[in-house]
Amino acid sequence: MFLFSKLVWVFGQPLSLAFLFVVLALVAGLVRWRATSLVSSAAAGLILFVTLYTTTGNYLLQGLEDRFAKPQDPADLQCIIVLGGAFENEVNTARHGIELNAGAPIVLLKRCGWRRNIRRLAS
Repeated sequence: MFLFSKLVWVFGQPLSLAFLFVVLALVAGLVRWRATSLVSSAAAGLILFVTLYTTTGNYLLQGLEDRFAKPQDPADLQCIIVLGGAFENEVNTARHGIELNAGAPIVLLKRCGWRRNIRRLAS
């Protein structure tokens, strides 16, 4: 089942679908099926446009984000260390909090004796 789910996602993600539609359009063009070629090319272009130039993905993920309550900030917070994350602006705007993604190096580092804490975490 695990292998099946991975194969479905490989062929079901938007970039793979667009690539498959382009291949279908090329094959249909070679056998002179003009209508199929045009529809496949249009489908590939539409998939690429929707996934690359709109916020459809974030809009669809918002339903998953709203299933879980936003955790409360701890009262005795002394330090925030973020390794490998950047702010997710769409989620931050919608949920009025701070959500991070994997786009940047250390973003937040508040005064807290961070060298001591890193040594403690490493051991």
